[in-house]
Amino acid sequence: MQSYALPDAANAYSVMGGDCQILNIRLTPGSSVKCEPGVLMHMDPKINPKTSFACSCGRLCGGEDQFQTKFTNDGKEDAIIGLTPNRPAKVVPVDLSNLQGAKGLRCKQGAWMASLGDVKVSYETDFCNCARCCCGGQGPIQQYLTGTGTAFLEGHGTIMMRVLAAGEKIVVDQTSVLAWAENIKFGIRTVGGCCAMCCSGEGFFNATLNGGNHGGIVILESMPFEKYQAAIVPPKPPPAPKPEDQHPTA
Repeated sequence: MQSYALPDAANAYSVMGGDCQILNIRLTPGSSVKCEPGVLMHMDPKINPKTSFACSCGRLCGGEDQFQTKFTNDGKEDAIIGLTPNRPAKVVPVDLSNLQGAKGLRCKQGAWMASLGDVKVSYETDFCNCARCCCGGQGPIQQYLTGTGTAFLEGHGTIMMRVLAAGEKIVVDQTSVLAWAENIKFGIRTVGGCCAMCCSGEGFFNATLNGGNHGGIVILESMPFEKYQAAIVPPKPPPAPKPEDQHPTA
């Protein structure tokens, strides 16, 4: 068993574990953390939860629950709360005040888990480019995070955060894109010829991420949840023989 240190007075949070991680947050008196329902693992008795219902089209379209829980430290001393994703995932902290000049962060639907400080969870639509909307792997609506606080996303497999320079371009598997800064240009391109599209196992299209005029961050995940689900689904059993195919015994 490996032990991990809780966040000290100099650190607002720490992430524990290699997978299925735990996010430990140190709340000063009067401060709070917002999160999606069901992520609590442990907390100090001085911390009290309050769940609110937000009839928010933005939250719904962004893949989040209409309920949101706010944990507040009502004590006079610092207190620790531990959160963990609702699915087998890693915790990905993102400082929204440091997005290389971008105003917000676009994410895969349902990526947001919790946040500290000023973070707004909304959505952005992508109906302008039909090909990208239908074949880019992110759908017509993405989650959109803005503010100056720290957002905690849930990502699966190994997480890679990369800063693209202005004009730099990478090609990525569609489902492996977890989040990208607003100033990143998101596009698609075909995997290759007919043989590659049909037999390579990569599908028909890949996503392209371009740093644009100013560059920006992209966050990738090696084992997207939909890929993980497909990997663990047991094979279908063979069909049962029809009654007329069964030979009566003597």
